Amino acid sequence: MGANIAQVKRQALPDGTEPMDSTHQAMIASLRSIRDQADLVLKQIEQPQEQQSMRWAGKACRYMKNFTRPVTLEAAGRCPRCKCTEFKPVL
Repeated sequence: MGANIAQVKRQALPDGTEPMDSTHQAMIASLRSIRDQADLVLKQIEQPQEQQSMRWAGKACRYMKNFTRPVTLEAAGRCPRCKCTEFKPVL
């Protein structure tokens, strides 16, 4: 009797498709979720990042402005000597 039930479950449906287990559907849903999360992370990585540096040199007077952590050009602000906002990162 048990073998007969298993054979009936394995038979294809009239439209040519086979039924899926709920475990297969759950696995497919999990893999799709992982794929979507990976795609999102890759898109975020591909976005251009603002350049950050711990040291910025003024273009006009070459004053070195130092920070304790990397900051963006906007955070560097103005040069204390010449009040210019043009800096270049010192790597």
